Amino acid sequence: MRNLVILTLCLVIAATVSAKGIVSAQFPEYLGQGSDAIGVMILVKTPDALKGPTENPVLNKHNIASATQPKLIESLKAMYAEETGKELVYTSYWVANAVFALVTKNMIDKIAEIPEVESVMPNIVMHSFGNAGPEVDDYTVRAEDTYNLARMNVQKVWNELSINGSGVKVGVVDSGLNTNLGFTDGKFVEGKCFKSGEVTTNITDVVGHGTHVCGTIIGGSAKGTLYDMSWGFPMPDGSFDGRIGVAPGAKLYFAKVMGDDGKGDFNDILAGMQWLCDLDGNPNTKDGVRVINVSLGAEESVPEMRQYIKQVTDAGVILVVANGNSGKKCGSPADFPETIAIGATDANDKKASFSSIGPSEFDGQTHIRPDVCAPGVKVISYFKDKLAKLDGTSMACPNACGVVTLMLQANPSLDREGVRSILKSTALDLDVSGPDNNTGWGRIDAYKAVKAALGKQSPLTAQLYALKNLDKDCRQSMERYHMGEIEDTVYLANVLSRENNLRQLADLLVSQRISVDSLISYLQESAKDDKSVEMQQLVRSLKELK
Repeated sequence: MRNLVILTLCLVIAATVSAKGIVSAQFPEYLGQGSDAIGVMILVKTPDALKGPTENPVLNKHNIASATQPKLIESLKAMYAEETGKELVYTSYWVANAVFALVTKNMIDKIAEIPEVESVMPNIVMHSFGNAGPEVDDYTVRAEDTYNLARMNVQKVWNELSINGSGVKVGVVDSGLNTNLGFTDGKFVEGKCFKSGEVTTNITDVVGHGTHVCGTIIGGSAKGTLYDMSWGFPMPDGSFDGRIGVAPGAKLYFAKVMGDDGKGDFNDILAGMQWLCDLDGNPNTKDGVRVINVSLGAEESVPEMRQYIKQVTDAGVILVVANGNSGKKCGSPADFPETIAIGATDANDKKASFSSIGPSEFDGQTHIRPDVCAPGVKVISYFKDKLAKLDGTSMACPNACGVVTLMLQANPSLDREGVRSILKSTALDLDVSGPDNNTGWGRIDAYKAVKAALGKQSPLTAQLYALKNLDKDCRQSMERYHMGEIEDTVYLANVLSRENNLRQLADLLVSQRISVDSLISYLQESAKDDKSVEMQQLVRSLKELK
């Protein structure tokens, strides 16, 4: 069947009209570098007939790449062999229908002439947006306090809504992750390195940036000496004993895409994102992460990069991106409308001086940048092997990503635009009235955002969604179960419980293959702080079933 699909795609491709591909304006900066060899990203043309939403976008992308790339790759091989007498080094990407190749400089214009080529751009070098300090504010850290959680009302989400990110897969592309600090235990699932020329599992974090980012997303309780990194080196700054992560119940998948200098090539970043969109390499399983934290970018706009990022988001993943630390107009990918761009504020809800601004212009439209802001000054998390305060939109971004993770637990059906709309409409307006290009629609309020995401759903819906999506290591003591349409199941369970119709409730659980003991055990542990009448009634009804 798949061969038939690919054959059909090939026939559609053969009918498309050829036109010369676009050559990026970024090349002069890279052509001046010493060697004659240059890494290029080549975007492959996708016929209009193959574009658009599908039931399984990842599978569709695999099929499109299989149908459109072989002829291009053969042309590249022949061209390179003629130029150098050597074999071409290249990598194919299905997530963006693109090819990375190491070519000679005088091949660039010739590549653009290949009929299958949409555009050619250099392999852009990107960097992290952390350690932007020193930034001055009048906030003093208290031993029990993490101001970012307090400002965004995160604890209120945990305590009143019993939502902490459980059941949601979150991805991070960054410099590495120290998994020996305790905060990743039971949360970190898998990591891969895409920087070594071959994919490995070595995600050692020499820089410390990725570890800090991850701690802000999934970290739990932390205790120890606190250091201030604002000046580029650790300065003791008292002690800390509190919480650091926004979504401590989430499951983390990490892609190391940056070197020990805090920089990463775009092809490696794209490879990391591709893996996060299809974790097991089987496009039929739909196992990708829901959201990816991108605390990196370029200081300038790279318009040719937009189609790559757009195609990544077309795979169904939400990209939460740092807006940059130049204090000037933001670069890529934060300027692309397909990303959710995050600026930085301090503990007093003032824009951080380093936080880059908007607007950006695409498709004849002006886009306010950032979309929203989150705390990004003196944010406490683990840095290398220490608890440290860091400044940067790199620190604001995981705060926002954590909130998005909470929203996705609350309402798994949310897509990127649904998330963006809620973040904007519930944010605390800052600076001038209304949206602006300094702080966007304002500073994120996690409680309001999650409440809005819940909509007509109750917190119980999110709890049962988490139950459905628990990873194997979290359900060893539970019987195996399968659930169909989770919203329908929860709705019916709530109705039957309120009506005290225990026989039909039992039939419902049997039909969905959920054991009563497993459900009671899960609800009592994960929803123990939920005192709602609805929750108490359901647990009581379940106990009566026994």
